[in-house]
Amino acid sequence: GDLIGGTHFIISKGNYNEIVIRNFMQQIPAIGQAFQQLITQPDVDPDGYCIEWYVGENDVKCMVRVLT
Repeated sequence: GDLIGGTHFIISKGNYNEIVIRNFMQQIPAIGQAFQQLITQPDVDPDGYCIEWYVGENDVKCMVRVLT
C-alpha cells in the first residue's frame, strides 16, 4: 500500500488489547479515551506503542501490545 512519508513500520508480534470504535468520525475524542483506558491496564507492554488500525471507512481499532 501507500506509505506516508516513505517510512516502514513493523508491528511486533504478540498479543494486543483493542477497543473498536464504530463511526469514529462522529466521535473523534473516543480515540484518545480508548488509548487512555488501554494504557492503564496492568499487563501493557511498557516498550509498546499505540496503534490505530482503520477498518474500512468508518471504524478504527485502537490497539496496545500487552505482555504475555
